[in-house]
Amino acid sequence: QRDLAWLRRHVGDAFAVITDITAAESVLCVMGPKAREVMQAVSPNDFSNEAHPFGTAKEIEIGMGLARAHRVTYVGELGWELYVSADQTAHVFEALDATGMMTLCGLHTLDSCRIEKAFRHFGHDITDEDHVLEAGLGFAVRTKKPDFIGREAVLKKQETGLNRRMVWRVIYRLKREQVIITIINIMRSSIPFDNVSRSNRSTPLATSTATGKSITRIIRDTARIASKPGILSN
Repeated sequence: QRDLAWLRRHVGDAFAVITDITAAESVLCVMGPKAREVMQAVSPNDFSNEAHPFGTAKEIEIGMGLARAHRVTYVGELGWELYVSADQTAHVFEALDATGMMTLCGLHTLDSCRIEKAFRHFGHDITDEDHVLEAGLGFAVRTKKPDFIGREAVLKKQETGLNRRMVWRVIYRLKREQVIITIINIMRSSIPFDNVSRSNRSTPLATSTATGKSITRIIRDTARIASKPGILSN
């Protein structure tokens, strides 16, 4: 609804019609080292790097249905997001599952993997109140383009410098069964200087990883956790 409201607020006198088609499509994520093998097993399309490079989208045949395949990933591995019409979703899912090459994963697994890669999540890590440069997403903004909404704010921040920055960190000194699940403050010399906006268990690191906003330009931090309410023991 946030995106829909923004579009309608800014469409102005443009010759355009904005339609909410959220309920018309679903998204199936096929991601992991063997994602290409899975896709090739259920579709006649070519999923090689040459035919379907990263950041591109194509309409494909899959099973007996059609999908729009986006070559992107939210877990740091090879992958595709499949946008399928709602009436074909069950069939496409069954075709993928029938390969016997997939392991079904839930949202917490997705969340854990994306935090390990420091991929931002809109709503948890960043909102429309965060500056794009402080969120670490300046690479996605091309200020040489003609005027666009927010351009002056980006140029001004480039001149004045950042007040805070989104950082990724490893949370040390946690027991294996503990994980941070809420927003907490991180202290240094009894002074709050940072927070954790989102955290999850990292199986490869055998501890928790987290994203948060720091008021200093710290890339990795080993500060102690100073808020016991943020710890959950299973």
